[in-house]
Amino acid sequence: MIALSFYFAWTSSNKKQKQIVTVVFAINLFFNLLWSILFFAMQKPKIAFFELILLEISIIFIIKKTYRINKKSGYLLFPYALWVAFAGILNYMIAFQQFFKPIISS
Repeated sequence: MIALSFYFAWTSSNKKQKQIVTVVFAINLFFNLLWSILFFAMQKPKIAFFELILLEISIIFIIKKTYRINKKSGYLLFPYALWVAFAGILNYMIAFQQFFKPIISS
């Protein structure tokens, strides 16, 4: 859906908008890859959580930019934003040890 969003925004854009769309999607891709590296490869969930906030901000920014160009392009990114928000909740729980606390304390 991200690729389709990019395609619809790209094909509906003028030359200046194409540059902006390309840059914002590239920044988002960078943040997306960086989160995976921080969380999985480097096993730094606290740093990954704060980076994930930047990723979510970039998604919201992309939604705003693409929606102005092509509404369909903006709407296609809503599931991505929701998925990253859910990943953020899980990341937070892992990073700050909420996920591993026992339910019943002895």
